[in-house]
Amino acid sequence: MTVVGFFDFFRPKKAVAVFIDNHNVENAGLNTPDGRYLIRWDRIVSPIKNRTRDAHTIFAGAFTGVYGDNQMLIERWLTNARRRWAEHGYELHTMKEQDIDSLMVSHMWKAAAEAYDAKYKELHMVIVSGDHIFAEAYEHIRNQYRGKLNLKLSVYSWNESLSWHLRELAERGRIYPLDVIKDLRRPRRKREAVAS
Repeated sequence: MTVVGFFDFFRPKKAVAVFIDNHNVENAGLNTPDGRYLIRWDRIVSPIKNRTRDAHTIFAGAFTGVYGDNQMLIERWLTNARRRWAEHGYELHTMKEQDIDSLMVSHMWKAAAEAYDAKYKELHMVIVSGDHIFAEAYEHIRNQYRGKLNLKLSVYSWNESLSWHLRELAERGRIYPLDVIKDLRRPRRKREAVAS
């Protein structure tokens, strides 16, 4: 057995890539009686880590748009947001007033290519969003790598914003409603920055 083969023997056969759509999670369900709120992201991130602990994480990213003209406020918010996400082991990806969903889709493709190139047998994609665009992307990726890489999908979403296409593609038991996570939301304090 070669040195490379030796290390391949011990390499986890499964990889996981996690994609969090900040905007979708934070802004869905804003018609709730408690009004504006902030998400306690650890209540989402911890269960994801627990459910994917048998796989090697090749990507963990949160995606959000950045809006407004006050550059100093934006930079202050970005610094704090990047630090908070780094504490969870995630990288924050942003775009200014552009289609953040497309950026997330491009990273889904990159994760699949990385898993395939690294010779993983399985890639578990975890999408924290209900948007249909991610269902379409996942379906295209699955078709592209059919017979080369086994893809699985888990979805975390508010029930009201979960597209039927994502619901259909996620395997039975792999849809996790955010609505039932205890204390997921907390009221927004005055002067607290809004993540878009």
